[in-house]
Amino acid sequence: MRMDMLMCMFIVLSLYTFFRIYSGEGRPRDKYLFGLYVFMAIFSKGPIGILVPLLSTVVFLIVKGEIKTIGRYWGWRTLSILLVCSGLWFLGVYAEGGSVYLNNLLFNQTVNRAVDSFHHKEPFYYYLKVIWYSLAPWSFLYIGILIMGLKKRLMKTDLEKFFVVIAISTFITLSLISSKIEIYMLPAFPFFAYIAVLWLSRFDSQRWMLPLVGIPAFIFALALPGVIIADRYTDFPILENISIPIAALTLSAAGIYSIAGLFRKKLNRAISSIAAGMLVSIFIFSFAVPKLNANIGMGELCYKAKEQAFQRNIQNYYFFNINRFENTDVYLGAEPKMLLEEELANTDTSKIQRPAILFIRQRDIGRNATLSEFILGKEKYPVEDYYFVIL
Repeated sequence: MRMDMLMCMFIVLSLYTFFRIYSGEGRPRDKYLFGLYVFMAIFSKGPIGILVPLLSTVVFLIVKGEIKTIGRYWGWRTLSILLVCSGLWFLGVYAEGGSVYLNNLLFNQTVNRAVDSFHHKEPFYYYLKVIWYSLAPWSFLYIGILIMGLKKRLMKTDLEKFFVVIAISTFITLSLISSKIEIYMLPAFPFFAYIAVLWLSRFDSQRWMLPLVGIPAFIFALALPGVIIADRYTDFPILENISIPIAALTLSAAGIYSIAGLFRKKLNRAISSIAAGMLVSIFIFSFAVPKLNANIGMGELCYKAKEQAFQRNIQNYYFFNINRFENTDVYLGAEPKMLLEEELANTDTSKIQRPAILFIRQRDIGRNATLSEFILGKEKYPVEDYYFVIL
């Protein structure tokens, strides 16, 4: 349950609550829940948590010609909840980390990322490229229905207008922000799906949708042969774990069944086949994850290193060129320190307190002559894609 998923949930809840109030179906407590959901979205991830609900509701009210009613939703009640909850949060941040921590939270991680990001900086058209696989396998269908629906002016009800406004305004807004990765666009995805569901049966003919579903169905049908070929031409032992080929077989069967439905022009059956096949195959594949943990995490690497550290009374840990390795203190019980290349080159450096364990990536040995020379003749233990070296 990473923070982006939580933020997306609270954004959807806040917009759902807004529309209940707007349509007159809201309960008295919804006026308080709206502000609380917005705060929880901010608390989960940051300013996107307020930016998406604020812009979506404001643009929707402008489209409806009702912008003067904005105080009904963003009035004193909502602002008071945001100010009080944020104040308690920032007070806790200041108490724990001081003004530097608070400044980093409020400005460096927000304003600087939005204007000229120091991290994940991408051009404005970035999401136009990545949305095709981020929304897979439904990207062709969702975007096709949205474009055709707007062209045929299917946007009739307030709910349809609201969903289109949220999807498009969120996409444009996040494209203008400097820091971008695929998952940042997550708050827009539910509304691409919602409007597609509402409009799916509103077209006179669905024949043009058949290839939009057929493309992912064909790709799914190739899952099993793809796994077999990948096992033959890669070093990764794919077929050793029975869950992986069974999951691939399930996906292929779903793709073939979906294609058969499309030939009979049964679009709903084809869509349902893909959806069910995805869920079942992911469930089956999950049984392989424990054996793959060593490839996707640091737990096994750290546990094996700790065994050697206990036997040799080693308490110092270092790492070289491994992203975010400092977070492995939860495994090691001590904070590992980063070494730079010049510190490896200077063998007399006082920074390395021996005895110690150094964590490195296996591929860096062939790429970095300084590292290769530093670990020459030293005792090292391989764990999947890494080594830990005894110093």
